[in-house]
Amino acid sequence: MSSTETEKVKPWGYLTIATTAQASTSFVSLGVASLIPFLMHPLQMTAADAGLAGGAVNTGMMALALPAGYLTDRYGEKPVMVAGCVLTGLTVMTAAWMRAFPALYTVLLFTGFWAGSVTPAGSKLVMNWFGSQKLGFAQSVRQTGVTLGGLLAALVLPVLALGTNWHTAFLVSGFPGVLAGGLVALAYRAPRGARTDSLRRPPAAGWRVVLQTLSDRDVWLTCSVGTVFVGGQFVLLSYLQLFLHSRLLWPAQTTGHFLALTILAGTIGRIFWGTFSDRTLGGRRQPALVVAGLLTAVSSLAMLLVGAATPLPAVAALTFVLGFAGLGWNGVYITLLSELGATRGKAATAVGVGVSLMQLGVLALPPLFGLLIDETHNYKDSWLLLTVFIACGVLMACAVRERRRKGPAIPGAS
Repeated sequence: MSSTETEKVKPWGYLTIATTAQASTSFVSLGVASLIPFLMHPLQMTAADAGLAGGAVNTGMMALALPAGYLTDRYGEKPVMVAGCVLTGLTVMTAAWMRAFPALYTVLLFTGFWAGSVTPAGSKLVMNWFGSQKLGFAQSVRQTGVTLGGLLAALVLPVLALGTNWHTAFLVSGFPGVLAGGLVALAYRAPRGARTDSLRRPPAAGWRVVLQTLSDRDVWLTCSVGTVFVGGQFVLLSYLQLFLHSRLLWPAQTTGHFLALTILAGTIGRIFWGTFSDRTLGGRRQPALVVAGLLTAVSSLAMLLVGAATPLPAVAALTFVLGFAGLGWNGVYITLLSELGATRGKAATAVGVGVSLMQLGVLALPPLFGLLIDETHNYKDSWLLLTVFIACGVLMACAVRERRRKGPAIPGAS
């Protein structure tokens, strides 16, 4: 292979590495949701506790995602990604020894503290190697790591919990992060010139850029959309199995398969929405967010119709659409934030802001969804609440003004 051909292939190899790193942390964050049915009785959890547990790792991401974005812009994506993957894996392993819900929740929060660094670092990697014509697709491919990691977790961890116990499942869930960190350390090489401007800028100037990013109207609007949408995402991940078990009386193994189907649909959706925004929308991201949000709201409302008489194929189709839209928008969201931040040379900082703030939705909406279930002993009001929240997110998405760049962050990249 010639040197020119090697240079053309290199970005795609690095994209694979970034996707693997993202999958390793999502194996943990989404894997917790797949273990909730096995935690309810031993830890004496309520439905509201289930919402807290399902989003605990993502709640912890609030603490480090913004600093990680700043550190990535200043020192490069590689050290941040390596540390994030390895520390995520090692921390979640300690959950295997927890015996009470407060202790488990605390460990999961600290796990998220490290996991929050992988998204801004991975986003910067993609920005460095891909131009705007391929950026939406490339970011969406990297974001499939989230759903692929969750899909593997939904297939593997419940089987481990059934065959052994949930303690073993948590212990095993940490290994992918450690291995992915090693892969990034050994195989990834940042492009020349990627950090030059950041290292020339004194730290005080860097923090001024952070404050400027925080004051940007369109960044705030986009972050608000992400906050609402990701809250709905974790409602789906945390409560779909419990809803199907309670409403349709399906066993845990069957509900686990439907969770896996939903996550698989999200993986397909992330590729679709990224390609849709690149090719059909000519690089526009905001309309894709709006359409995905509308589909999510309609599907959430349709969950009110699900009952014991609902045919299994109809339930499968509805959960597929929920996953396709409700779990599929993230790549477009990250791309939009990257492009908004790139106008100031701070793509990773903007993504860090977005990842930090959107976890407020994970912290608030799933527990509120569960609290309504505890109070009303049904899911009707909870699904209505989710529909209203997603509709509000769609309205905010309509107000976002896009700013796009033309080429890759590093000259000579794809």
